Amino acid sequence: MDIAAMHNFNAELLGKSEAEFAIFRPWVTLSKPTGSQNERQSYAWIQHFHLYVAHFIRYYLGDVHFGGRRSGIIGPPRLLLPYKKSDTKFEGSDDNTRSDIGLVSCRVDADVTMVGGSARYNEVFAITEVKASSGPIRAARARNDSSDTASLDSDTEQAFKQLFLYTRQAYAKQPDRRFTWGTTICDSRVRACILTSGGALASHELDVTTAKGRSEYIQLLVNWSLCDWHQLGFDPSVRHCKTRNGKGYWEIDVPQAATGHASTSSAEPTYATQTYYAAKAYVAADHLFGRHTRCFLANPERPTAKQDPKEEILIKDSWSYLGRNQAQDHSGELGEIAFLTKIRSMVDAHPEFAGSVPRLENGGVVCLNANNCLKEDTMETVLGSLCHHLPKSSDKPDYDYTHVRLAMTPVGKRLREINSVAELIVVISDALQAHMAVLNHCQILHRDISENNILWWSDESEKVHGMLIDFDNAVDANAARKSDRPICTGTLPFMSVNNLREANVPRTAVDDMESVLYLLIWLGVWGVTTEHRNQTLGEHKRVNNWNIDLTMAIESKCYAMSSVGNLENLLEEFYKPPASGSGSTSQAEDYDEIIGDYETLKYIIKEVREAIFDNPNRTS
Repeated sequence: MDIAAMHNFNAELLGKSEAEFAIFRPWVTLSKPTGSQNERQSYAWIQHFHLYVAHFIRYYLGDVHFGGRRSGIIGPPRLLLPYKKSDTKFEGSDDNTRSDIGLVSCRVDADVTMVGGSARYNEVFAITEVKASSGPIRAARARNDSSDTASLDSDTEQAFKQLFLYTRQAYAKQPDRRFTWGTTICDSRVRACILTSGGALASHELDVTTAKGRSEYIQLLVNWSLCDWHQLGFDPSVRHCKTRNGKGYWEIDVPQAATGHASTSSAEPTYATQTYYAAKAYVAADHLFGRHTRCFLANPERPTAKQDPKEEILIKDSWSYLGRNQAQDHSGELGEIAFLTKIRSMVDAHPEFAGSVPRLENGGVVCLNANNCLKEDTMETVLGSLCHHLPKSSDKPDYDYTHVRLAMTPVGKRLREINSVAELIVVISDALQAHMAVLNHCQILHRDISENNILWWSDESEKVHGMLIDFDNAVDANAARKSDRPICTGTLPFMSVNNLREANVPRTAVDDMESVLYLLIWLGVWGVTTEHRNQTLGEHKRVNNWNIDLTMAIESKCYAMSSVGNLENLLEEFYKPPASGSGSTSQAEDYDEIIGDYETLKYIIKEVREAIFDNPNRTS
């Protein structure tokens, strides 16, 4: 660029930056509150502060390219631009909440302007939650007066709560998201947040009315613009691609079974992957914290422009406790990879169990290329030096997670897609047989029988079969028998009473059978098929208590199981189809058949309850 062009470019930058500064200047001079500020005024100030920083990044780095770009990966460098719409319901939301400000990652050569159109959860990089205090509280902040700490803390706490609610939606809509960033802004005080599987961490307050605070906030925005894609929380091994007809699909790298770990030496890494292709996430990670399990129905062949990927492989992506994916320890928690490897050997020796348990095709710990070094994707990789400042519990470190991805066959359907009570009984029976086979042949205790962990599939003759999945909470059965203080593990509505109480007794197959009992009751009350469930939406049932907290679940289950009479009272809440009325004979027959099927389910439930709770050898 010649001198004249450089001068013109500098003049253009100066003009644009001065225009942005004129808009957000009231925000950075709030040290003398007037009492006239409100939250909506703050939106424009914050948006134009982002544009101000983006102008400089665009000017200095617009012609810089740090290597080639892959599909679905932006930069670095990149621009982080705000949506034009603020205080708006984001597209893809499952409720009516309104997020304040969203930032989008854009190419560095994009125009520095607000992003038009609808704000969308499937593309937002970070969400900003804004709170504006009353004049007296802002004055107290300006004086560093902490006498009204309750009001000061209330704003901050409320901002965090809302940020967490909105970020959950972003997780659910972004299959390539490992962790997320966000900010809360209370008047002139900014806090940066990183939200991971284990929890959320927040920075100290950055006060933009001070030179130090502005400098720190600008550093944050610049670092986001320059850092690697994985440092923004995205997953470089999960990429969104588009075909020529505009249809999208996901390209997913799964660690190969024999090489699913990073090399521990500086020599050639032993990490290799198999790429699969999926149309969408079959199961979304719709919780803010925890394992963030996602499932994809995929195929190893790249789809064509006219056809979606065939659904032949189930890919499970989740964050698991780190100890479960390393060498066996005293707890016996080998990890799902090791357990599925043992189960695969069992099926090879006993082919009659094929299709009743997952077959591991590929899988391992996901690795990232960070600074030309291959690293396993753990919370330590995500948080870096912050890990040394985290509180650690004596039982399980809250942030001790590792990123695991598995490819398995066959592909199954969820229980909610079952067609009848009769099919449900067959599927549960198959899953129980698989449970006992895995226990007897592999010495693996499942420990998490739940609605999501039993699938079903149909063979060529349309006969249904059940399949037991998800061995992430499993344990070596021998180690479980020796455990003096087993942890509380499982899915709340279906956990056994001893499990809920964290009773000082070993967990056994009986606890898993008790989980099956609660699962059958749960399905019977809410309805087995999708049609039946839709008719019970919004109803209050006593089994609601099983899904609220530990104490209510314990009390409700103990009471229901204490006698046959109490159980029968609970079973009175079973699903009942609409009365046949004066309909046709076929409608009356359908009504009678459905009632009869649910009565059969009640009979099975009472038999299972008797076998578990009236057993003289039961330990409680």
